[in-house]
Amino acid sequence: METNERIVSRKIRDDLRRYGWTVLSTVYHNVAFIHTLGLHWSYQHPDFEVLGLPEALGTALLNELAQRVKNGQRVRSGDLLEDVAEDVALWVTANPLDPEGTPLLNGRLRIIWPDNDGRYPWDADCEPCSRTQLLFPDSTMPNREELEAQALSQFALPT
Repeated sequence: METNERIVSRKIRDDLRRYGWTVLSTVYHNVAFIHTLGLHWSYQHPDFEVLGLPEALGTALLNELAQRVKNGQRVRSGDLLEDVAEDVALWVTANPLDPEGTPLLNGRLRIIWPDNDGRYPWDADCEPCSRTQLLFPDSTMPNREELEAQALSQFALPT
């Protein structure tokens, strides 16, 4: 009988061969952390990540963006995507704490979604559930704990 680890490894390998990317999901601070793997290798484009969306929605969103990359579209930090999710504008950033600041995500681009009132995590009155997008789930992130502490203290995000 095949272990879960072998099944997942085979699916990742099959996805990379078939599509040029795969989408992975895990839980971090009780929120979904969903990201692509393979866009950099297959299409010389940064991979994407999203936090806090339901897994099915986040996976569909990232697959849509990855397909656009495969079709030749380039997505850059600072882009506002208004044609991906119905009635929602998505920000693309390499630095969720300061969208115009130095990239912090090890080459990935984070897709930032607004709260129910159209506010983004860096807006002072943004809903707490949307502020989870300021976290850094990648354990290879330099100074991850320090950056998270800054975000958590700045916006009083419950831990």
